[in-house]
Amino acid sequence: MNRQLNFPKTKIIATVGPAIGTKTQLLKIIKAGANIFRFNFSHGSYRDYERYIKWIREASKETMMPVEIMCDFQGPKFRIGGFEKLGGVILKRNQEFVITSKKVLGTDAFVSGPFPDFYTYVKKNQDIYLNDGLIHLNVKKILGKEVVCKVIEGGTLSDHKGINLPWSSKKFAIRRAIPI
Repeated sequence: MNRQLNFPKTKIIATVGPAIGTKTQLLKIIKAGANIFRFNFSHGSYRDYERYIKWIREASKETMMPVEIMCDFQGPKFRIGGFEKLGGVILKRNQEFVITSKKVLGTDAFVSGPFPDFYTYVKKNQDIYLNDGLIHLNVKKILGKEVVCKVIEGGTLSDHKGINLPWSSKKFAIRRAIPI
């Protein structure tokens, strides 16, 4: 028996996240024509993605529409912690800003660093970039386990943005790499 499946030749990709994060919304999007759901693994948690995959598979069965899942992996990235204030904070040029080893919700004065011994990897006068390079800090001093910085270029900083150490060595990246 030669049975040919009728798959559409055009693919419509929908990125799954908080804006379309319910089974009902996923069903609507499949019925509207989406046939690939993309996960951006730079955001969200594995528990979130497990739930989304279950809902997508259920919605695919209910609609009898074949749906694919595409995973977008950036690779290991170091990130700061979260903030008390929804939407983050605004850092202003020349203000003092601390990256702490403590696991706390940040304010416009401090934020948790990417790992507990972050302070051991930085030195006075080194540059640190946050939020894909949009925010530029310069290390002024290290007090205990806290890195005290001066904001060179400010801007809005929100939860779990990336932190970049352009002067860091391969040794630093390898020692601190996050397994996928």
